[in-house]
Amino acid sequence: MNENPFIFGSPVSRENFYNRKEEIEAAMGFLKKMQSFSVVGERRIGKTSFLKHILSKESLQRYGINPENHVVVCFSLSSLHEISKKSLISAIIEKIAVSIQIETDSANVFDEFKAHIRSLALNGKNLIVALDEFDVIVPILDDSFSHWLRFIFQKENVAAAITVSQTTVRELESSGGVASPLFNIFSNIFLGLFKQSVTENMITDMFQKGGMNLEEEEIAFLLLLSGGNPYFIQFLGHHYYEEKRKNRKVVSEEFRKNMLLYMNDQFESYWKHLTREEKKFLDRRENSKNDQISSILERKGFVFSKKGKFKIFSLLFQEFINNRAKIDKDLIFD
Repeated sequence: MNENPFIFGSPVSRENFYNRKEEIEAAMGFLKKMQSFSVVGERRIGKTSFLKHILSKESLQRYGINPENHVVVCFSLSSLHEISKKSLISAIIEKIAVSIQIETDSANVFDEFKAHIRSLALNGKNLIVALDEFDVIVPILDDSFSHWLRFIFQKENVAAAITVSQTTVRELESSGGVASPLFNIFSNIFLGLFKQSVTENMITDMFQKGGMNLEEEEIAFLLLLSGGNPYFIQFLGHHYYEEKRKNRKVVSEEFRKNMLLYMNDQFESYWKHLTREEKKFLDRRENSKNDQISSILERKGFVFSKKGKFKIFSLLFQEFINNRAKIDKDLIFD
């Protein structure tokens, strides 16, 4: 019996990575031009998987970037025991030390970091710094530190600085950080929903990998529930695969109700971080004329445009909003 081919809850490996061709080519183009960039997207949209994929030796080689000439420092800021300027720079230094033996005698980690960059240059190495969950840095992102990071990221042999976050570097200022000196050195790559044809192909391919063939109506059903969100494709596909393997046939209405229950916490997290205006738009989308809000929600992957109207990306999220909006009506709606 084949194993369940769907993976959720952790980054997927390179061989299991699916889609994102345009975004990958954009990222590789930036790396080849030594241009810093930000990977921006909602929680569980696949940002960490994307980062690991583009920085793999195989991907770098495929796009003509010699891994031997680069030292890649990649880690999540949430892994730091404490969020401070010193702990961040120390963590980067430790990652560099794993790749190449460099000795300095500086007692100051900031001077040591600059010395490491100089030493890398003398050894013919370029540095790529990739910081996942960059949102975590907001409490320490003051004006002086932002200027210092910009100075470091623009060093001649720093091939690129890559940030991964739910918001752009510029938008971090609305969360209390001082990103002005930083934001204009970063280009943005937004990760959103998969297109319908890509979603259908992924569902078909994944089930075939697991030794199952789905009927057209089953593929359409999973498309309707997942809405092209890669995490939900994996999550729903996993449970649908198990149910089908167990009972051979899935009762659609029962499956839909169970999945809505399972995904409630994820939807609550989305709802919590939406603004009042975004919540109003999602509840009254058919009559809304707010182009700015619709563009933001489309970029985040909560809606898509069809025949001039905006639709909620997932039938399950639509049902969640219908229920949640009734509870919050007195709080957020006029």
